[in-house]
Amino acid sequence: MNRVSIVVPVYNSSRFLDECIYSIRTQTYKNIEIIVIDDGSTDESVEIIRKHALEDERIKCYSQKNRGVAVARNKGIQLSTSELLMFVDSDDTLFPNSVEILAQHSDCDFIMGGYEILNMENGEIQVNSCPKFWGKADKFFMNISMYLTPPFLLSPCFKLFKKSIIKSYNILFPDRMNYGEDAEFVLSYCEHIKTVCCENRSCYSYRKYGTDSLSSKFRVDKLAINNRINDHIISDILLYGNNNINEIERRYVQNYVEYAKELFAFDMKYKEKRRIFFKVGLQENMLERAKQFGRLSVAQKLIIGSLRTRLFFPVYLIFLLKGKNEKVKV
Repeated sequence: MNRVSIVVPVYNSSRFLDECIYSIRTQTYKNIEIIVIDDGSTDESVEIIRKHALEDERIKCYSQKNRGVAVARNKGIQLSTSELLMFVDSDDTLFPNSVEILAQHSDCDFIMGGYEILNMENGEIQVNSCPKFWGKADKFFMNISMYLTPPFLLSPCFKLFKKSIIKSYNILFPDRMNYGEDAEFVLSYCEHIKTVCCENRSCYSYRKYGTDSLSSKFRVDKLAINNRINDHIISDILLYGNNNINEIERRYVQNYVEYAKELFAFDMKYKEKRRIFFKVGLQENMLERAKQFGRLSVAQKLIIGSLRTRLFFPVYLIFLLKGKNEKVKV
């Protein structure tokens, strides 16, 4: 039975941290070490960590000044002593047999499971069952679009990584990024794997908060970051000898649609929204990218049409009337 190191970065997570750590301690798979990295918390998180550490000798604690989740995870990788690595966010939980589900495939280089999303506003649970797969990496990347929506691939959670691969190729979470660093880590890791196993059973539970609404999460550089991630996905696909990148190229246009929706809903002056919409759309060559597709969805046509004609208000009004939190059908 291979030991699994589970890295938990913590920053002011006292509300759910006790439940998170308990879900890890009570795994049916007992051969684990739990590495908790406190990233300069100012709430009761450290006390909660210490309490669990006194009760369970498998827990290792480390505290650092606040430097971000990427630095905390990298420290966890450094401190880990197992060949198999897993990451858990401090406000999420594992199911009792999560590690067991993934570790049974430890002969593979990259192991991924499904996950659930718990809506903290209404208590609803969304189950995302990962499409099953077992085989070589080139075959996996032939069907990579199946693992991008919902986003199975691009999170470091609900996965097992091999430390030997991470160490051999010096794969780390980019610590100068505070968005997209998860995807960059996973995609960099995937450049060096030979075999993949995907389990459709859920082995991770995310919490989704009301702060996930479009009006609260807009950032100007988000489209550029998402496009860079798309570039990385295409690079991985080509690396494994697959030239079928049409589905991935469609993501550039859809990213712009999602970016515009968040921009429209954000609390910002109308003139500034208009300026950003056109500036970013042109900078990211969205008109040229849209020409590559023979067929666009209604939402994509509206957004690209607005960029092409420089007519902003009609499309802006249409999307606003749909509501800040309503998803446009695409």
